[in-house]
Amino acid sequence: MGCNKRRYSKKANVLGKVVIPRLNVTTDYINSELEEKEREEVFRLKRVKQKKDFDKKQEENKRRQNDADKKAREKGGLPDDDEDPKQASPTPAPPVPQDS
Repeated sequence: MGCNKRRYSKKANVLGKVVIPRLNVTTDYINSELEEKEREEVFRLKRVKQKKDFDKKQEENKRRQNDADKKAREKGGLPDDDEDPKQASPTPAPPVPQDS
């Protein structure tokens, strides 16, 4: 009877002082790793959203510039893309002095 009591006491001590603390450390490590992964994912998602927003603004600015250029061409302010800019607004040649 005393031998069984001692054996039970040893098993309880091993569980309480070795196994359970080791399991607690392991679960703490796993939880910290999961939290770190979650923070990385949130950061990555923020970067992706920033990139999308930036690209969207760039595209919007490009579209607005194209619209403004198109309106300016319609009003005669800019040459068409097909035309050579030098031919669209020729500068007159300087007068040639004549010998008198």
